[in-house]
Amino acid sequence: MGFQPGANLYTAGFGSRPENVEVPHIDTRAPAASDVNYPVGKSWINSSANSAYVLTSLTSSNGAVTANWQATGGGASAIATINNNAPVGGNYTIAGAANVTVANTAGTTTLSVAASPSFGGTVTAATGLTVTAGAITATNGNVVLGTAGNKITVATGANASAGTSAAMVAGVITVNTTAVTANSLIFAIPAALGTVTVPQAVYVSARTAGTSFTLTSADATDTSTWHWWLIN
Repeated sequence: MGFQPGANLYTAGFGSRPENVEVPHIDTRAPAASDVNYPVGKSWINSSANSAYVLTSLTSSNGAVTANWQATGGGASAIATINNNAPVGGNYTIAGAANVTVANTAGTTTLSVAASPSFGGTVTAATGLTVTAGAITATNGNVVLGTAGNKITVATGANASAGTSAAMVAGVITVNTTAVTANSLIFAIPAALGTVTVPQAVYVSARTAGTSFTLTSADATDTSTWHWWLIN
């Protein structure tokens, strides 16, 4: 049974008066924007879907009035969308997992990723996987580049772990990089020959952790440049 606007309400103490917002409109459908003949604050019950709505405002544009009904709850269907932080279609549950915990306090849901998450199977990232802090550690496994053409990309620059040296002077070149440590494995291959016609043997003749390392050629006239790579 539904009460339309203007229906008389009868009370013992005050007689009759027109119904306003106290009694909900009961129907078998949801309200539409064209349902404008109701006062703001009016509630609407859709008995066929077990859902409820409230009229929050009436707006006018070019002489046309639009009713703005907002869902307040109910409905048998699972959540369909979350629009502007408002769930549509019913309640929803955020559940934790092996590497994610969930805490709910005062209307706020907090998701926390484990400090040392453990993943099994395949992790797929359509546009790449980025770690902005901390190390990725494989305690029992290998780094496998499973597709031809895949490679390891290392940033280069003044403080990198890979790069190309300047030309040797009298068979010596010092490479400045904060990436070098006392335990760094330093690899070098010729990038371009200088005064020598064949590549000469080089060795690490000096290093200062966090500052630089020095390559010295077996030929004191060598002016070659070198590609170098540090592994710690």
